[in-house]
Amino acid sequence: FIGALSGLAMEVEAAIPSLKLPERYLRFPVGVHSFGHLVQPAKKYIFLDRTWYMKFVVLEGTTLILRPRRTGKTLFLQMINDFLARDECTIRPTDVDFKDFHIYKRMKELEGMTEPSKSNLRELDVLRDVWSMKGQTPVIMVSCRCADDSDRSVTLDSVLEVIKRAVSKAAGTFASLLLSSKKLSSHQKEQFSRLMKKGDIDWSSSLLFLTEVVYVHFEQEVVLLVDEYDGMVNSIDPSVISEDANSFVQNFWMMTCKDNAFLCSCIMAGVTRYVVSGVFSGANNLLISDVVEPGVLAPVFGFSEDEVRLLFSKYEGNKVSLLDLRRMYNGYVVGDLRLYNPWSIMSCLKYEKPREYWVKTGSVETIVKLVKNNSTLLSQMQLLFYFNDVPMCQPVLSDAILRSRVCDLEALSAFWFTMLQIGYVSLSEPRTLMSRSFRVRIPNDEMKDAFKEVMGALKSPMVVEVEECLVGFTGSEGADDLMKLVSRALFSTSFKSLSCEQSYHNLLFGLFFVSLPNWIILSESEGGNGYFDLCLIPQNPTKYCAYLLELKHSKNETECLQDLAQRALEQISDKKYQSVVKRREYEHVRKIIKIGIAFRKKEFEFVTEEEMIQ
Repeated sequence: FIGALSGLAMEVEAAIPSLKLPERYLRFPVGVHSFGHLVQPAKKYIFLDRTWYMKFVVLEGTTLILRPRRTGKTLFLQMINDFLARDECTIRPTDVDFKDFHIYKRMKELEGMTEPSKSNLRELDVLRDVWSMKGQTPVIMVSCRCADDSDRSVTLDSVLEVIKRAVSKAAGTFASLLLSSKKLSSHQKEQFSRLMKKGDIDWSSSLLFLTEVVYVHFEQEVVLLVDEYDGMVNSIDPSVISEDANSFVQNFWMMTCKDNAFLCSCIMAGVTRYVVSGVFSGANNLLISDVVEPGVLAPVFGFSEDEVRLLFSKYEGNKVSLLDLRRMYNGYVVGDLRLYNPWSIMSCLKYEKPREYWVKTGSVETIVKLVKNNSTLLSQMQLLFYFNDVPMCQPVLSDAILRSRVCDLEALSAFWFTMLQIGYVSLSEPRTLMSRSFRVRIPNDEMKDAFKEVMGALKSPMVVEVEECLVGFTGSEGADDLMKLVSRALFSTSFKSLSCEQSYHNLLFGLFFVSLPNWIILSESEGGNGYFDLCLIPQNPTKYCAYLLELKHSKNETECLQDLAQRALEQISDKKYQSVVKRREYEHVRKIIKIGIAFRKKEFEFVTEEEMIQ
């Protein structure tokens, strides 16, 4: 399989000619969602031709394309629809002349070769097969788009609402044709009528049924295009998806795609991996193309360096530089490529100002909700933000994650894999054939600003309450002032929230994270021979003192908290936790203050010890 992909990759490279744009295309399109509208010569829009890539997806099999929002997935599907669809299968028949596009020009180029290679001949056969489908294919296009709502729960009712709307709308294109068809039985027409009216039918097999009746009428296999296949479970938080809703979605796509004899091919697009290949185990030639394993579709949903240079050559202003574009929007590792965010590139060139265009099309609200109650995630986000280019500070994900549904993953893996899929982080580097895991990083300044927004949104009213303590701590950098901060936090916290060591840990981590924005706050991280509780490291190179805290908790009213705090302090040295501060990236730190703290309800005692770093 890998060898086949490598061969296809070489074929892709050989097939793509030097990039050219006709002089008449002068406008940068932003918010243009119709392929037919985009390519009208009169509109003078700049666009990059992706028609050649249709040959990998339209002839057979099921293709699942997973990319972040606003990377061109919908336009890609619309392009396929406009190319393939019979006039009877679309409300507005296309008038696009595909002879002006790369797919036709490449076919003619191959036909004109005097001594074509075997790979040239294979490619020519494929392109001829694809061209023969032009305007002759029954196509069903379905969009499962639903309104963004970060607060909603995903229930079976909400999923059914999306499916009923999507399938009945797709069926509407064929209504007059099928209801009057002499090839459909009266039972099929009755079922179709109920589907149109969102009536009482088996909705788990509704899309399968629609492919069947279209096939029966045209006596020809159908191409199914599905946009936003994951729209019905439109949330980055798997915990809000009910089990019956999740089961229904899995069954719906299995019924639609698995062993569907009425389909020629099925091309689905979305963002997240809510469906895994096991659901499609009966589908022939399944291809899942995502940002980790994009295959031959790697270049399609992003802009390469050469493409951005070409677009920039059409930019007539002087307020944006290529350096601005690289700094803000480059850095997405997809396969062996490093791509730019297409939405932000087009927006920046149109509006002539480098800013966060893609980020502003969504909301970080759900990310904030997921992170704010998880101290480990907070710690990882802060560490990645401040030390993005340090490999040991980049979250690591196992390859096994690629064979799992997001909702089946443990919380940390699910979070970072989802952040990768939705576009807030990227692979840190191209993967090798022997890779068993991969790291992620923040790809560019636009996404770094998004991280900053998330962390800024996590501030709480406690900042005001502890301001006096902070002034003392930042002035003296002494443990006593830091413990005053802890005391103020305990005073403001309910007994019910302080039931175990972890509850004190969460309280202190949240306190330090919010109150010390210019410090690195490490939580439950590896150091020496174990995992320490908390570590505070100054970012300012003129500040040389770091803090290591080990926490203990006792419910025993007679136990001496001072003795317990002493044991916590000794644990820091015994397990050599201080080694975490001696890393190269913290070389400005010259002193470590070790603090052992013991808690019981709202009481606490602490002991300290200093260590100088040579």
